[in-house]
Amino acid sequence: MSKPKSYPVREIVSFALKALGAVGVPGASVAAEAVDATADWLDRRRAWDDLRAALQQAEDRFRELAYARGWGDLADAILQLPIHDLPTFE
Repeated sequence: MSKPKSYPVREIVSFALKALGAVGVPGASVAAEAVDATADWLDRRRAWDDLRAALQQAEDRFRELAYARGWGDLADAILQLPIHDLPTFE
């Protein structure tokens, strides 16, 4: 037996607002678009936060391994390169 699909609250709210807009409730369609836009922004923000945390974890592990091998100065120099701070992933 398969598990029923779970719907996030934002999808339910967006659907309800779109339905209200379809029956003529003023402003409901605009509110649905705002909910969708906000949800998209939050998804991008969470993805960026997850990526930043992963990069920080990789940096910490790199530094740990480099120091363990006696390459601390080299690790510090590499981590100071401009490419390290580029907002490429944003």
